[in-house]
Amino acid sequence: MRDMIQWVFLVAYVFFVAALLTFPFRRKNTPFWKDFVIAVPIAAIGLVSMVALRSFIDNATDWVFRLHGGNLILGTVAIGLGVTIFVFKKKSQLWYGVLELIFGAFSASAVASGMNTSGAMFSHWVALAGSVYVVARGLNNISDHIEEHGDRYGNKTLWRSFLALFFTSDTPKHSAGLDG
Repeated sequence: MRDMIQWVFLVAYVFFVAALLTFPFRRKNTPFWKDFVIAVPIAAIGLVSMVALRSFIDNATDWVFRLHGGNLILGTVAIGLGVTIFVFKKKSQLWYGVLELIFGAFSASAVASGMNTSGAMFSHWVALAGSVYVVARGLNNISDHIEEHGDRYGNKTLWRSFLALFFTSDTPKHSAGLDG
């Protein structure tokens, strides 16, 4: 039964990520479902890549900690990644928000998969709360971008832009802000 629940969760996760990917990629005069169908295999490949990346990061971290001064190397890499991500957010707040949502969902699923009824530790709950915060920040970044630039249909709120995904298939008013 647990395996079936995990498969259902993985399928739901792939559809969730596909919907997130469809949001900024929506093409002119194309119904939402067509773009969504294209995004599903991309999301599935992304999920498999994240699982493989997790294994790679675990192995690389073990290797770095075996080195003399490995903690210093890891700290320097973390600072470099932080600066890179900051620059990316400044250049593309919409894409940063989408990636935050995906990362938050992946983190929540990774943390939740390690929890069980016999001993859910406080650290698990803190990590899960952190994942919720990352998802909320991602939605906030997407919302800020839409309020500033609007979407392809001229909507200036996240809710109207979300509804336009499903209920609008006519020609967009403009494409300001969603190109990058």
